[in-house]
Amino acid sequence: MASIIESANTAYEDRDKATEQAEGLKQQAKRETLDFERELKDLSQMMVKSHKALEYAQMVKNQELNDQKAGEKEAEEFKRKLNRYS
Repeated sequence: MASIIESANTAYEDRDKATEQAEGLKQQAKRETLDFERELKDLSQMMVKSHKALEYAQMVKNQELNDQKAGEKEAEEFKRKLNRYS
């Protein structure tokens, strides 16, 4: 009878340890999930900022090209006027 009680107590202790381990693993998984989601959010924000910066750089480059073409066109018109009066 004593061995049955001892065996039952050991089984309860093993069950309690397993339950604690399972709970610890659940908490660890929850922390890792939260960390992952935070990191994913940060990376997503970085990508959006990077994309906006690239779009802005392209817009500035296009504007500079347009300004350069407009300046070349004005210079060409000025040359034609000069040639007309020369």
